[in-house]
Amino acid sequence: MRPDRQGLRKGPVSDSFVTVKQWDWSRGRFVETVFSGRGIRVQRRANPDHSSVYVVVVDRQDRYWTYIRNWALLLSEFLNKQRYGEDVPVFTAGAGGSILRKDEAYIYLPLPVGRLCAILGSGISGPTLSDDGMTVDGYVYPLGLGYRRALKDWISGIGCVDLGDDGTE
Repeated sequence: MRPDRQGLRKGPVSDSFVTVKQWDWSRGRFVETVFSGRGIRVQRRANPDHSSVYVVVVDRQDRYWTYIRNWALLLSEFLNKQRYGEDVPVFTAGAGGSILRKDEAYIYLPLPVGRLCAILGSGISGPTLSDDGMTVDGYVYPLGLGYRRALKDWISGIGCVDLGDDGTE
C-alpha cells in the first residue's frame, strides 16, 4: 500500500464514497445492515475509482477515515472505551515482551505496527492455541522486551494497548 494511504485522517471522507457495510462487533465482521442512531460505528465505504475506505462515525457524524481497516477499528474501540469508561485493553503485555490479543477482539495491530513487531521481534506473529492445542484463543506479536520499552509510548498511543507502567510484565 502506498505510504500516503497508511494514516488516519480527521474529518469526513468525500461524498463520492457510499456506505456498503458496517462493522458488527458481535460477529467480528462487516455486515450489510447499517445501524443508524447515536454511538460509535465503523463503516466500509466504496467508490468505483478508489480503494475502499473505513470511516469512524460518532453520533451520526463522520469523524475519521482511513484506507486501513485496523486503524479504524482500533480508534473505534478506543473511543468507545473513553465514552463508556471501560478499562480493558484489547492488547496486553505478554512474557518476554510480546504483545497479546484475545481471539474474540477481532482487531489486529495495523500492518505497519505488525511489520515492526515482525522485524524487531523475537519470532513470527501468529495465532496462539488454548490448552487443548486445537482452539485458537488469541494472537501474539513477539516484539522483544527491549524494543517494547523503547516504543512503549508510540505503541500505547494507538489506544487499546496496556503495556504496563514501565513496559515490563
